[in-house]
Amino acid sequence: MLRRPPLPILDRLMSAERVDDLLRRLPVRPLVAMRVLESADDPEASLSAMSAVVAMDPGLSTRVLRLANSAAHAGREATTSVERGVMLLGASTVRAMVAAAAFPLFQEDVDLGPDGFWAHALGVAAGAAAAASALGVSSDEAFTVGLLHDIGGAVMHYSDAGAYTALHRNSDPTSRLPRERRAFGADHAQLGAEAVTRWGFPASLVEAIKNHHGAPRAVSRLTLAVMVGEAVAARLDDAQPREPVPDLARLLAETRVTLRPETLMRDTQRRYDRLVALAERTG
Repeated sequence: MLRRPPLPILDRLMSAERVDDLLRRLPVRPLVAMRVLESADDPEASLSAMSAVVAMDPGLSTRVLRLANSAAHAGREATTSVERGVMLLGASTVRAMVAAAAFPLFQEDVDLGPDGFWAHALGVAAGAAAAASALGVSSDEAFTVGLLHDIGGAVMHYSDAGAYTALHRNSDPTSRLPRERRAFGADHAQLGAEAVTRWGFPASLVEAIKNHHGAPRAVSRLTLAVMVGEAVAARLDDAQPREPVPDLARLLAETRVTLRPETLMRDTQRRYDRLVALAERTG
């Protein structure tokens, strides 16, 4: 049996057992988990409808993709979208996975992850999906990697929440990555890529997570979709970004993406509003 290459940064931060445990502790929104369980019990609910709910949550999405790309499904084409993962696993498996994830949510002191993690992830996912067609990539894949692009932030949070929170006290977004490297030995993009490599994610998703703060003209089109998603989310969010984000108009011009910023922002806002409405209906 072939062994994975060593992951030195992540291995210095936490043991292999803690890395696997982190997957079970990734933030899961309680209402989303409950909605998935309800849809699994509804004989009229389709797998596609279940996928739409799972795809809204980084924690659940990560679990589905990890299992869909595990050794149990070796020999199949790599699964790079949540919908394909749910279709492969089936309703009963997904329901069991979500039930296990939802159990700790009934504890009063449960840690649902870094502040603002879910909202930011959803905004970037919506923007990445809106840009996908112009970039020639699947909107499902763009949405998935947009949702999971900052998973390294969750790794940092769960390894040392105090140190991770302290990073946000400095409001200069341009120094975020160097400060992460000083505090944790790597930035969130590097740690996220190492974590999802350990969890068996396809190379295209690993690359997009690792390089979403890279040079725009030197990355894959899927990675570029995430970068565009971050730039759009920053434009739509009133709060100052916590990390370096490229200017949207300059990014589109530099990479020759034939999209108007205003059109992209409107499409992203519509997608985000639909997702929020779906989330509200889960209550």
